[in-house]
Amino acid sequence: MAKRRIVFIVTQDCQLRCNYCYLVGKNQTGKMTWEKAKKIVDFLMSLPVEEEEAIFDFIGGEPLLEIDLIHRVSDYLDKKMEELHHPWQNKSSFRITTNGLTYSSEKVQKYVAKYKDRLEIQISLDGTKKKHDLNRVFANGKGSYDVLLPNVKLWIEQFKERAKPFMVISHNDLPYLSESIIHLISLGLSDIFVSLVVEDVWEDGDDVIFEKELMTIADYLINNRLWNTITVSPFRREIGDPETNSHIYPCGNLMYVFDADGNIYTCVRFASYSLRSKTPRIVGNIVFGIDKNKLRPLLAYDRESSYQPKCLDCEIASCCRWCPAENYDSSESGTIFQRTTTVCKLHKANVRVKNYYWNRINYEYERSKT
Repeated sequence: MAKRRIVFIVTQDCQLRCNYCYLVGKNQTGKMTWEKAKKIVDFLMSLPVEEEEAIFDFIGGEPLLEIDLIHRVSDYLDKKMEELHHPWQNKSSFRITTNGLTYSSEKVQKYVAKYKDRLEIQISLDGTKKKHDLNRVFANGKGSYDVLLPNVKLWIEQFKERAKPFMVISHNDLPYLSESIIHLISLGLSDIFVSLVVEDVWEDGDDVIFEKELMTIADYLINNRLWNTITVSPFRREIGDPETNSHIYPCGNLMYVFDADGNIYTCVRFASYSLRSKTPRIVGNIVFGIDKNKLRPLLAYDRESSYQPKCLDCEIASCCRWCPAENYDSSESGTIFQRTTTVCKLHKANVRVKNYYWNRINYEYERSKT
């Protein structure tokens, strides 16, 4: 079922200065006003609907810094969809990815109570205090784990199995990956998403460390017979399958991203505060609409036109992490069609452990039946 993801960049500000953050231009001025947000909603409601459902996503910076605006926009969206008998009425949800530092505040909890049944909140939590505080730091360099942990416990209590943490891994915290995932499981989390940094931060030998850490996690889950109750994203079954479809669907094909000026992007990584060296790739504005000619490169994005030869011939290409916006930002010519391969070795390590994981589970399961 196709879902349209609609993203509001409500602020470019954040309390943290995470060492690996791709938002290199965080600032206190890029805040969305209610007047602009209202116009964005009105513009959205005027567009033809091709998807059956919609996810309204609020991001930053740190989106919960603008919880008043988020609450007001959510209410207005529901009001407009009801007035217009919009196809997304009763088929929409809200999503917030947050650092969680203000999650327990009265205003955030009021919003959670109102929209909980159709709300996904994903808190960025990197694992143990040691791993988390290596990267997720305040401007003064102090780690944020101790401030965050009480809010995480409240979040888990409220959302239970729907509480899905977002863990980022980079070069300097790789050695703490396995103990960090085990720590998240001990907190009561059962669906853990692990994201590799796509920027060129990796060093020789990181794939060896990554494989060792994943192997430790695999053995832990199997030895404790947790494979039916705990999901860790590097062990998804489809990882490492051959690519069977020539056409690749970048996330932007089903995403509209709106900034504080009403500009439209296909991904937040194409906005100015996300880019290291390139100019923003704006595909429209709420005043003039969407320029479909500017969408054509994404619609034309396929394996043959964007992948390096070694990627086309790769037998384990499926789910290898890639990003058209990072292609654009890191390329010399400013094209999305020059694919970066910074995580190639790590992906291959991931596939080796994923195969080990499921092969051993099949063996353990068959053995338990005899």
